Formats: sequence, structure tokens, C-alpha cells
Amino acid sequence: MPNANLSGFLAVWKTRGMTSFDVVKRLRRVSRVKRVGHGGTLDPAAEGVLPILFGQATRLSGRIEELAKGYEADILLGTITDTLDRDGTVLERRPTAHVTEEDVLRVLPEFIGQIHQVPPMFSALKHQGERLYEIARRGEEVMREPRPVTVHSITVQSVSLPRVRLSVSCGRGMYVRSLAADIGERLGCGGVLDGLQRVRVGPFSADTALSPEDAEEALSGEQAAEALTPLSAVFPGWPAVQVRTGFTARVRSGMDMAAASGDWGSVPGDVDEVFCPGPTPGNALAVGPDGSLLALIRKTVAGRWHPHTVFGA
Repeated sequence: MPNANLSGFLAVWKTRGMTSFDVVKRLRRVSRVKRVGHGGTLDPAAEGVLPILFGQATRLSGRIEELAKGYEADILLGTITDTLDRDGTVLERRPTAHVTEEDVLRVLPEFIGQIHQVPPMFSALKHQGERLYEIARRGEEVMREPRPVTVHSITVQSVSLPRVRLSVSCGRGMYVRSLAADIGERLGCGGVLDGLQRVRVGPFSADTALSPEDAEEALSGEQAAEALTPLSAVFPGWPAVQVRTGFTARVRSGMDMAAASGDWGSVPGDVDEVFCPGPTPGNALAVGPDGSLLALIRKTVAGRWHPHTVFGA
């Protein structure tokens, strides 16, 4: 019987070889929650933090996608494959003897900030209703327009040419495989992604992520609700309006409420400007007397709070 009471997030460390949906299927089965999703696909060849969304948390999948991601990426220079990573078919090998560590350090700043990136053919993006990877598997290629993506930072962890290990913080839609290939191309030798770990998604980090086995155990017991991170966790630093007892039903029905100055409070937790960007002006959280998240609200021109995303009891 579905468990309708569980809502929240659980950070899982997806292992290499599993798909993101494999993790969702396992945890849906053990939790018996009807609505389960994930916060951003992680390639089967990669491992790392995969936020799993339960119940009403699935309504916040778009918010999870907006959060910054942190990666540890290994790049192998001098090799070019069709998938832009080590698992693809090798198309070309180029010499790397001319590349120095200083060259690597010199070109990396060119890839920080808002850059334009051509998405890889082996990706889940669609072209005329068909996934790009389905087209690529037939040996075909279609034109892809460069897309603007944001790279917050790139830090060199080690250089042992032809291998380079980087820490990358980026926004939504950035393909680390494409970044590896573009860096290699800029160095004149090509490159592929030789290994990838996603170590952070917003407030969810490798330090707190559970293995799939530990996640199954946590969700199968009577204390399953305590294992989940509450909905408000993906809004650190957002201002909160404390809704008085008796008005929660009004908010959950989408009705406006007065913006009394005494209702303001602070959401616990530190603000991380990179991984947890704050709200747009005028947005806030409506929090019930028990601390539960009632709704995302916006201040109207008339000075009242309007619930624009509502969460059930």
C-alpha cells in the first residue's frame, strides 16, 4: 500500500554502472511512496550525489535543477571518443608532449563564467522528439546549437600529464564531458572525461549521502520519515513568514494573507551563495506553527502574501 505520508529528500551516493532511475525504482519499492523522483540525472558511468525526492518534494524538482553542482573530474588529454568520455569508441589519438602544466593553468580561466557549450550527442536532450543518444547509437549526428551555461569555478587538484584532475562548480545544464573535450581541444590535443564524481548538489553533499543499501534500510523501518531532509532544506537563506495557528488551511488553499511585520523569521542554516542561490526579490517561505513548509509565497503590489506553490498537509 502506498505510503502517502513521506515527503522530503534523501541524498544517495549513486555507484558507477547504475542509472539514476535504477536508484529511484529501488527506493520507491522499499519506501512504498507513490511519487518518487530524482534531482538531476547522473550518467551511468559517473558516481556521486543523487538527491531522491519523495512525495511532495517531487514538486521541487525544478528547484533542485537550479542548484549548483560540484564535481570532481578526471580528464585524459590526447584521446577523442564519440561519447566524450572513456567508455566511448576512440576516434583519434593525438600527441600531448607539447602540453605543459602551465598551459593547462593558462586556459582554464577561459571556461569560467557564462560560456557557450555544445551539448554532446550522447545525451538525453531531444531533437525533433527523439533523444540525442538514440540518434547517436544509429551512427548519426545532428547539429546542436551552443547553449549558455555557467561555470562558477574550476580548481586544479592535480596534474600528471596526460591526466588532469579538476574540481568544478557549475549551474544547470553544464556537461562536464563537453567541458573536458573543450579544454582538450583548446590545448590542441583533445581530451575525454576519464572519471566523474558529483560531490555536491545544493545542500546535499558526499559527506551525508547514503549508499543505495543504507538508503533502503533507512526507508524500510518505522523511522523512515526521520531519514528524510525536509522540503525547506533547499531554500537556505530564504526569509520565512510564520503562519499563525488557524491560518494554515487558508494558505494551503492558495488564499492571500496579510504581510504583518511581526510574522518574519529566519530559516535555520548558513547561506551558500554558490550552491544555494537565494530567492528572487519578494519571494519567501510560508512556514506552519510546527515548522512544516506550507507554501512558497510572493509579496503582491498590495502588500499581501500570495501562495504560488502550495504543499499539502
